[in-house]
Amino acid sequence: MTSNPSPAYISRVASAFASGRFSSFGSGQRGDMKAVIAAVLLDPEARRGDDPNTAVAIDGHLREPILYIANLLRAFGATSDGLGPVYSASNLGESPLRSPSVFNFFPPNYQIPGSPLLGPEFNLLTTATSLVRINFVNSYVYGSLGGGTMVDFSPYATLAGTDVNQLVTALDTLMLHGSMSASARASILAAVNAVPAGTNQNLNRAKAAIYLVASSSQYQIEY
Repeated sequence: MTSNPSPAYISRVASAFASGRFSSFGSGQRGDMKAVIAAVLLDPEARRGDDPNTAVAIDGHLREPILYIANLLRAFGATSDGLGPVYSASNLGESPLRSPSVFNFFPPNYQIPGSPLLGPEFNLLTTATSLVRINFVNSYVYGSLGGGTMVDFSPYATLAGTDVNQLVTALDTLMLHGSMSASARASILAAVNAVPAGTNQNLNRAKAAIYLVASSSQYQIEY
């Protein structure tokens, strides 16, 4: 939920482990994972990012490659045999089921360079992989992840032909739970409106919006 949980949040999760209960979840036996998972996901600190008005800047975490890829596929109802996504995740330093150590793919104490904040998942984000991320989005939206992965953006092409504002609002709701900043929205609208209009261009306009949201820092950081 966050790379920098407060001591109080950690304490509440630990208490859920010890008691085996969190709210209505858990059996009351020590170590009940239903209670622990509920505590991690439903704690008020974990949920404050649901509303942009209560979000805190240091909350959230960078979507690690596997989650970044899976979230994009799921968001648009893609179907896949897994080969393309696995290849893409490997290029981003996170080959599924091939963690290099017991600490998963990144050390738990990794600190974001130039910042006092911890960000273990940022250990995989280098100058090279940051560009690979954008190339992945470009392939997903404009190209292909291979013959085994299919996605249909036509519903958003329909929106693009009706009202570009509605298109961006729909993507904001789908991908950013309504938290898109005013400056990002203005930039995306300008870019989409720069794509020539016309029936045959609606899909290109929709793809431009999807590409810009998916590659943005606001999407790559999950709250």
